[in-house]
Amino acid sequence: MKYLGKIVLILVLTYVGHLISGPFWYLIPAGFIGGLLIITSPRAAFFCGFFAVSVLYFGTAFQSHISYDGVLTDRVSALFMGLNPLLIVLIATMLGALTAGFAALTGTYFRELFIPPLTKRQRNYY
Repeated sequence: MKYLGKIVLILVLTYVGHLISGPFWYLIPAGFIGGLLIITSPRAAFFCGFFAVSVLYFGTAFQSHISYDGVLTDRVSALFMGLNPLLIVLIATMLGALTAGFAALTGTYFRELFIPPLTKRQRNYY
């Protein structure tokens, strides 16, 4: 349940940041805050940030590809030696997902600077 909560938190913060500010960098503070607030292992924090932003980025990039009839992705793919436009969507998704995953990982490690992580024995009780 913590993992789903972290995914939803990062997803909502990223989407709200997108509505407010517009540029791409909103996913970094969203991943950092998600990693900071909800306690999980560093590996789980990375994958929660990765999954949340990959779902959001793929959805928005694919939606813009469909709504503009692929004109923008065709032009961008021409810049990259004629790659498939859907491959451009996947590359953008992976770049955003990796960035958010590392931001969530950074938030988890930042929290562990001040609050020591739970031992295996303590984690079994919760």
